[in-house]
Amino acid sequence: MDPTTEMSPREVEAVQEYTKWREENQVDDVQEAKVPIHFYEDFPAKICGLDKEGYLVVAAQVGKWDIRSAVDTGMKDEFIWFVIQWIERATDICAQLTTEEKFYSAVSLILDLAGLQYRQVASKAFISMVIELVTVFEANYPEFLRCIWIINAAAEKLLGVVYGTGIPDEPLFCPELLTVCARPDFNNGMY
Repeated sequence: MDPTTEMSPREVEAVQEYTKWREENQVDDVQEAKVPIHFYEDFPAKICGLDKEGYLVVAAQVGKWDIRSAVDTGMKDEFIWFVIQWIERATDICAQLTTEEKFYSAVSLILDLAGLQYRQVASKAFISMVIELVTVFEANYPEFLRCIWIINAAAEKLLGVVYGTGIPDEPLFCPELLTVCARPDFNNGMY
């Protein structure tokens, strides 16, 4: 039986677009793709285990990342593929966690912004890369995030940056998924 027979025409079209994107970009081979080895040190992230409902938990120390340098040195595409590698890796683990009783397709994401400096996000190239990454994410991994916890954040300033970028109509950081925990020393660090 064809699984698309129970789908709406829009759902069938979305699946076809997704399949085409995966083929054109060789996403099935992305985990074997070589990204610069220093990315693993420069952009720390970790699969931490499972939350109390059994969903995968991934933590990223975004405040320690120097994404702007990667973008400014012409490694934007490599960085985007590095992120897609992480998404694909987590998706594979979710598939392994899935049982007949429970289907896992989403992760809980913790973004630690401790140490994030304004200069990291204050460039057109960086914002352009973020918009491209979010566009790829929303088009191809819309169900991937169960929730996002942002910790050690200058909350009001952070949300101003996120919502002020003009990211697509249904932003990745939508209120129902997002929890922001401001850091105690709000006036130090990023702003």
